[in-house]
Amino acid sequence: MSRTLTYSTLALVLGTTSALAQRSLSTTDSLNNVNVSAGLSQNGTGVYYQHGYNGAPGGAAPSISLSVTGSAITGSNVTSASFAATDRIAAIFQQTNGGAGNPGESGHPGQNGGASGPITTTLTNSSLRLDYLNSTAMPYIHGLFAGSLGASGGPSEHNDHAGGDGSAAAQVNLVLNGSNVTATSQNTTTQGAAVTALQQGGFGGTGQHHGKGGEGGGSAPMSVTLQDSTISAQGGQLAGVQLLQTGGSGGDGADEQESNGGTGGILQGITLTLQQSNGGAGNAISTTGNDAPAIQAIAIGGQGGKGGDDNFVGATGGDGGNGGNTAHSAQDMAIRLTGTGQLSITTQGTSSAGIEVLSQGGDGGEGGLAGYLFAGDPGQAGTGGRGDQIEIHLGAGATITTHGDTSSAILARTQGGAGATSGRDNGDASGSTTHPGGAGGNSGIVTVTLDQGVTLTTSGTGSDGITALSVSGRGGDAGSAVGGFGTATAGNGGNGGVAGGVNINSAGSITTTGASARGILAQTVSGPGGNGGRASAVLSSESGGPGSAGVVNGSTVVQSGVITTGGSYSQGILVQSIAGTGGVGGRADSSIFHDQGGKAAPGSNGGTIDLTNTGTIITAGESAQAIVAQSIGGGGG
Repeated sequence: MSRTLTYSTLALVLGTTSALAQRSLSTTDSLNNVNVSAGLSQNGTGVYYQHGYNGAPGGAAPSISLSVTGSAITGSNVTSASFAATDRIAAIFQQTNGGAGNPGESGHPGQNGGASGPITTTLTNSSLRLDYLNSTAMPYIHGLFAGSLGASGGPSEHNDHAGGDGSAAAQVNLVLNGSNVTATSQNTTTQGAAVTALQQGGFGGTGQHHGKGGEGGGSAPMSVTLQDSTISAQGGQLAGVQLLQTGGSGGDGADEQESNGGTGGILQGITLTLQQSNGGAGNAISTTGNDAPAIQAIAIGGQGGKGGDDNFVGATGGDGGNGGNTAHSAQDMAIRLTGTGQLSITTQGTSSAGIEVLSQGGDGGEGGLAGYLFAGDPGQAGTGGRGDQIEIHLGAGATITTHGDTSSAILARTQGGAGATSGRDNGDASGSTTHPGGAGGNSGIVTVTLDQGVTLTTSGTGSDGITALSVSGRGGDAGSAVGGFGTATAGNGGNGGVAGGVNINSAGSITTTGASARGILAQTVSGPGGNGGRASAVLSSESGGPGSAGVVNGSTVVQSGVITTGGSYSQGILVQSIAGTGGVGGRADSSIFHDQGGKAAPGSNGGTIDLTNTGTIITAGESAQAIVAQSIGGGGG
């Protein structure tokens, strides 16, 4: 079911319910203490909360389609807040939740979480403002909030059945055209943003006995477009535009035989478009507090579930689940940000980047323990998820200015998830063997393009013009093997992930005045290898070898604009390709006849660097070279 609403009918339409499709939760209007049923009062908080029923499986939440045109919605002087449905307040609040899956009944698996509903919101020539003045902290405040939350799968409560899968967060589409959105707070512990779009995949349910944990829910794509709009956030930890996409964790395996963890949720990408209409004013985004980026876009894959431990005779530990990726495939974009026309971005506080973008793969789940007599088989480790590609492209007319320390104009990072530790094998009388650690996740390519006519300016210490990082995940350690009176053979460490590289093409103007504030910092770093497992047994012990460091792909920087730095240790361009270290071999001990420790692994080679400068670079500070390019091989284990 979908509804298209206008401001004049919000209070009437949003209070209706359909028992089969939704449940609208009642709350107290935080602005004037008028009790509403998921409605909107004239000068109050707009609340629209859709929730599918819990069930077998969980019920689906309906979609929300909201259109606001030419209206002022204000929430000045908020001095109290009482919310039954949420820990957030907003001038307009929209959230859809699928219903949680029921626990598995006798003979049945845990039920899957119900689907969340998609959200489409359009603001045209509208003004939203929320001022939170209460000294008591409200966890989150927003001018506009739109969130789609997947539901958790139910746990299994019967042998040999899996936990239910978490559901994916549905699509979120926001369009702001000629609108103003402001959020302010005087409370230092309150977080939030003037505009927030959120997608959260549901968690997988816990497995039982041979049944595995449920899969974590992922997300559908997110799309946000701003045209000729002004966004302002005033207060600490209040971002301007905040886009968050998170995969649900895979369910853990139960502490029973061969109960594997579920895979973390996989995401489908964030797209942010900032554009100026013909004859329009363009966009302006500003923040005043610390830890308050003007634009923040974060995608984090779900964590893999832990394999279940097994302490019975002939024990078999469960495998850990793999971490989730931040895009459907390695060729797809996790986050794409495009700015055209006039665009003004300004931040005042420390740790407040103009644009902050992160794509991070989920960590793998640990393998389960095998902990008793005779032919045990511990669980395999989950691999780290991919932190997939990021692309930022700003056209002529874009200006980014930051004033605080550690506040780069553009901060973009891809990060592979960490490989997990494989399960331990303890006390096996006949023999003990463990599996390798999980491989680290790959990091995608970071691409930043500045056209001629783009201006970046920073004045704080450690505030680069562009900071672009591609860092792959570390390999996991192998679990230890303790063989009692028999033999013990431990697994090798997991390999580090592949670092995808950084591509920067700047024809704009970049100026920094603080110390350690580079014009361009581009780093590609591969993850280290994991450590081999320790082996200990009476007859024979062979420990695991180390994991190999990850491969470093090449980086390219093309600079045809103007870079000016004024502080000490503020290079014009610093490009580094840094290989990870090899893992450490495991220790072998306690045997009568044969102890063999693992060899150390060599480090990986540094990657290639292709740097072209046809523009101008001016530096004025001590130890501030114009160009530094370093390819650094990794150390051995």
